[in-house]
Amino acid sequence: MKSPAVRLPFITCSYAPWCPACQLLQPEWNRLASVAPDLGIKVAKLDCTVEASVAMIFTITSLPTIYHIKDGVFRLVKGKRMSEELKHFVETQSYELIEPETWPYSPGAFYMPTVVRLLDLGMSVTRFHKYMVSKGMPAALSLLFVATAILGSGACFGMLLLFICEYCCPPRPQILSVFGMAGARPEPIVTKDNVSYLHSSLF
Repeated sequence: MKSPAVRLPFITCSYAPWCPACQLLQPEWNRLASVAPDLGIKVAKLDCTVEASVAMIFTITSLPTIYHIKDGVFRLVKGKRMSEELKHFVETQSYELIEPETWPYSPGAFYMPTVVRLLDLGMSVTRFHKYMVSKGMPAALSLLFVATAILGSGACFGMLLLFICEYCCPPRPQILSVFGMAGARPEPIVTKDNVSYLHSSLF
């Protein structure tokens, strides 16, 4: 029987090629990566200039930024930049002393993949705008074009949702009555105008 794969913890560094501190860290990070199999961890790097949306998810506010990740728990590693310090940090499990990132801001939160997709979409729009400007289109005209496209897409999406709600999932009369949309109420059979006539006819 094949044993299940073991998920090794990660230690990851977010950096930018132009960052002097990141350039100083690079040799130390490479040395840490060379001993990673012996430590039972995986060492990774995140280029914030390439994966900008992921960097936003990690709420990168300074460079370099180091995270320790184990079992979906993210811990921010501060102050340790030398390979020996990081090696000792992993070997002694000092990460257990660090408070995990709180749930709303944790990169491991369940809604983060959706946020990443939205951020990627925003970055794509930004790249398209820069491309149009580089081709000679005035920046104001490019922004107007992008804004029109976004509003048009939103309107089409809204109409699609309206169609689905109206024709595929019609609301119940009880729900419509809550919003005052149930239509006119039927007239009662007995009213104050004909009650005297009915009384005289019956008795």
